Amino acid sequence: MGANKMKTLVILALSGLCLLGGPAWADPFAVDQAGQQRMLTQRMVKSYAQIGLDLVAADAGAQLAGAVERFEFNLSWLGRIATSSPARKELADLRAAWIPLKKATLAEVSPQGLRELDARAATALGVADRLTRQLESESRVAGTAVINQAARQRMLSQRMVKVYMLRLSGFDSAELREEMKLAKEQFSASLDELTHRPGNSPAVVDKLHDLRLQWDWLQAALDTDGAENFGLVIAESGEAVLVLCEDIVRLYLYELTGRR
Repeated sequence: MGANKMKTLVILALSGLCLLGGPAWADPFAVDQAGQQRMLTQRMVKSYAQIGLDLVAADAGAQLAGAVERFEFNLSWLGRIATSSPARKELADLRAAWIPLKKATLAEVSPQGLRELDARAATALGVADRLTRQLESESRVAGTAVINQAARQRMLSQRMVKVYMLRLSGFDSAELREEMKLAKEQFSASLDELTHRPGNSPAVVDKLHDLRLQWDWLQAALDTDGAENFGLVIAESGEAVLVLCEDIVRLYLYELTGRR
């Protein structure tokens, strides 16, 4: 999903933030970075499950390692960004949640390991979401809420694929089905809201159009209800949706701050 490119963008943006001592334009980047943590929790589980399914396992292994590396990278940078007492408390909680989550990612792939990883990821997801919301509430840039909303689409894309892979792995429950249903509804609703947001640039409009087309394809595949032969299609389509979501976040960041 262009992990090296994304990491380079984050490094450049946050290096400027640290050198300039936290200017207002950096606030949306902080929200974006905290929001990435939400996505990464779900990506770790998705990738771990794909390894167990032997579904493009080499790619999944690289994705898992990349997600772990980026989560730690983001934690380090967030330590320099989160300066208020509420934000630092949420960050401390996220660091605490990361310890067992990271341990679970390193465990030998097994059904029990997958169950443990999903539980740890759910805890970290909740904390990362609180941190993201806190940083959004502290932002000095009007309109930063759109960064949180657009960034959440990344997490939802990975969450849906994760649930599909869990079901392929033999895990099925009313809770998982509800998780999938809610993620689909939230993704669709946010896509509609972003599409109708006043002031979208032509570049954002084009990307949202592409995202809707790709979402229609992913949604149709997800509706096969756990059919094994659609696993590869969903893995690839989920990556395409994630890349488009990331592109949209980057465009909104540029619109708000004038910086890439």
